[in-house]
Amino acid sequence: LLIEHKDDLLERINFNVEMLNTPFYGRLKEITNLNYMDSEIRIVDVKSEVDNDIVDIEDVKEAVAYEKVFFDFETITTDYHIPYLCCYDLKGNVETFKGEDCGLKMLKSLKGNTILIAHNAGYDYKMLLKYLRDIKVISKGNGLITCSAKFGKYHIKIKDTYKLIPMALKEFGKTFKLDQSKEIIPYKLYSKENIAKRFINLSVIQEGKYLTDEDMKIFISNCKKWKILRGNKVDIVEYSANYCKTDCDVLKNGYDTFRKWIQEITKIDTDDVLTLTSLAHKYLMSEGVYNGCYELSGTPRAFIQKCVVGGRVMVRDNQKQGHGLKRRVRICDFDAVALYPSAMNRMGFLIGKPKVITNPTYEFLKEQDGYFVKIRITKVGKNLHFPLLSIFEDGDTVREFSNDMIGRCIYTHKFELEDMIKYHNIE
Repeated sequence: LLIEHKDDLLERINFNVEMLNTPFYGRLKEITNLNYMDSEIRIVDVKSEVDNDIVDIEDVKEAVAYEKVFFDFETITTDYHIPYLCCYDLKGNVETFKGEDCGLKMLKSLKGNTILIAHNAGYDYKMLLKYLRDIKVISKGNGLITCSAKFGKYHIKIKDTYKLIPMALKEFGKTFKLDQSKEIIPYKLYSKENIAKRFINLSVIQEGKYLTDEDMKIFISNCKKWKILRGNKVDIVEYSANYCKTDCDVLKNGYDTFRKWIQEITKIDTDDVLTLTSLAHKYLMSEGVYNGCYELSGTPRAFIQKCVVGGRVMVRDNQKQGHGLKRRVRICDFDAVALYPSAMNRMGFLIGKPKVITNPTYEFLKEQDGYFVKIRITKVGKNLHFPLLSIFEDGDTVREFSNDMIGRCIYTHKFELEDMIKYHNIE
C-alpha cells in the first residue's frame, strides 16, 4: 500500500547537512535541492585557524615541549621487512642501535618528549608501532601524515619530511647545497644470513653482481674511508651503520636549510607544519588571500565537488600509438607542472556566500565572476584528439574523456565551460 501511494505519502530526501551523519549518505546520488542552511557555510576566519598543525589538545593542556630527532631504519627486505639497525641525529649527536629490537633501544635512549622525523616516515614508523601506546594516526590513503603516541612517560610524535619536501633524499645535496656523496649500498646483500655472518668477502659482493662495476669502486672507497675492511672482508653491518648515519645527517641538514629558506620567505616555521599543502594554505591565510571567502560544507560543497576534474593520463584519441603497430610513430610526452598555482592565478578566489542561480541562461552566466552548474550538451561542433569534455557517472571507476557527449549531462564551472565553448564549440 505504501509503495502504491509513495508519491502522496513519501517525501524525497534531499542532500543536506543532517544526512551526512547517517548511514544513508552514500545513497544520495543526486542533489535535487540547492537550498542550504546557514550552518553549511562559514566565513574564513584567520584567527580561528590553528597556528600549529602538530599541537593537539593534550599538548596545550600539559604544555608539552619536544626535542627534534631525525631517524632512519635499515631493514632486511628479502622475505619480510625486519629492522636490523637504526640511527638518529639529535642536535648533531648521532647514535646507532643494532639488532631486531633496535627501535626499542632507540626509544629507550630518548630523554624526553620527542618528535621523530624521517623521510618517508610511513615506512619507518611501522618499526616502532609495537613499542608505543595511545597511538593516534593521521594518514591519507596509505601515506602517513603524522602519528602521536606515548612511550613510557614521554610523548612521541612522528613526522614525515617527504610530505614537506617531496623529493628523494639523494637529491638533497644538489637542492640544498650540501656536501653529499652518491648513495651506495648493496641492499640485496643484506639477508638475515649475511647480517649474522657480518663479515663478507669483497669477491662475494663482486661475483654476486650486487653493484655495478662503477658503484663497486665507490663501495670499496667508502669501506676504506670508514675503516671497516678486515683484509678482503667488509663489515656490512658497520657499513650500513655509516650509510644510515650519513642519511640522517643529510636529512637534518636539508630540513634545516629548507626551514630557514621558508622562514625567510613566508615567516612560517616548518616545525609547525606537516605538509606542503598546509604550508601553502597557511601562507595564503597570512597574506589575506581568503579575506571575504567562505568555507563550505553540505549541499554547496557537494555540488561544487561534482564539478572538480582531477588530472588525467591518456594518449591521443585513447588509442595505442606506436607500440605493437607496424608503423613508426613519434610520441611526445607532455606533463604539465605547477597546475595548482596556475589555476589559482587564473581563477582567483570567489568571495561572498554562494547564491542559487535563478536565471539559468548563458547570457546571465557570462556576467558572473564564477559559477558551478549542471548542463546538458546538445551539440559538439569540433572534436579534439585530447578532449576537454569528460564525464564520471554512477558506477564508473574512471573518468571518461570523450567527444561523444551529445545528450549527456555533466557538472562544470565557469572556466571549464568557457574552454569547452571555445575549443569544442559546444552548445
